[in-house]
Amino acid sequence: MMPHTRRAFTLVELLVVIAIIGLLIALLLPAVQSTREAARRSACVNNLKQIGLGLHNHLAAQKRFPAGYVGALPGQTGNAWDSNNQFTWSWGALLLPYVEQQPLFDRLAPRRRRLYDHISNGGQRSDLETPLPGFRCPSDSDMKPLNDNTSRLVNVGTLGDIATTSSSYVASNTSYKWHSGGRLIGGPPGPGGSPISQWPGTAPEANGIFWRDSNLKESLITDGFSSTIMVGERRWGAAAGGSMAEAALALANSAANEQLSVERSLGTAVLQLNGFNADAARRGYSSTHAGTLMFLFCDGSVRPISEIIQHTLQRTWSSTVTSVPWSAFERLIGRNDGQRNTTDF
Repeated sequence: MMPHTRRAFTLVELLVVIAIIGLLIALLLPAVQSTREAARRSACVNNLKQIGLGLHNHLAAQKRFPAGYVGALPGQTGNAWDSNNQFTWSWGALLLPYVEQQPLFDRLAPRRRRLYDHISNGGQRSDLETPLPGFRCPSDSDMKPLNDNTSRLVNVGTLGDIATTSSSYVASNTSYKWHSGGRLIGGPPGPGGSPISQWPGTAPEANGIFWRDSNLKESLITDGFSSTIMVGERRWGAAAGGSMAEAALALANSAANEQLSVERSLGTAVLQLNGFNADAARRGYSSTHAGTLMFLFCDGSVRPISEIIQHTLQRTWSSTVTSVPWSAFERLIGRNDGQRNTTDF
């Protein structure tokens, strides 16, 4: 009787098996990647919902939404753009007690002392570097915990310029610009007594939800909470055109030149969504979610908005009083324009 011999795979059979395995991987990989992105997108939505809950808890406790950034603390002289006040607390720092960060809020004391004085008054650098996962979109894989981009460094006096905690989210400032060169608006005086503008003359009032010492009452959002954007995304990395968006700062802002510099925690709607140029990337809204950006509305809902939504760019303050119709995205930003969206976006 002949012994039984086991025939090995031929080279052709082996190549066929490898090809089949490769084909299966190619078919399954997009589905796996899609599932992972869906999970990351869901986490981003949850982040914004938690921020919205915190903002509403602030509203319930303080009867106002937090200021976009601190101009001048009560009892102190000076303006937000003075040399030692330029780097100031943002809305994120004021929100900390309402997003389960009371100990960090107590250490920072943003209602009692200037950001510039944090270290000299016994504060720790690590306080400004505390990771805040709820302020970071998981889809933005390029994002760093600390924002070390040159234009995002914060001066804290004795330590000079340092990197502080990053954020994927910026608060809504305005749908129009002050003049041809400006992009954002500091706004009218608040409890700190800041002048209307750091420049001679009068600046318009921002028509979003956040500006210098804004402390907005809910009664001033006359277009309705469900029709008005409060917070949107800004990515870290480069847009399609190569310009770095540089994300935002979770705790700080700079008011050295309000019409441009307060981009560090606020966003403007005068620039293209997911814009290619540096101005749009750094001061507008952008996202790594394919074709859409996530926005938190004043009613606490989070909704995706297409990057190709009807959107008039570069509208100046003077044109807002004309009969030129507002675009769909502008109407979502303006809190009191009387022009609600009636269509999907």
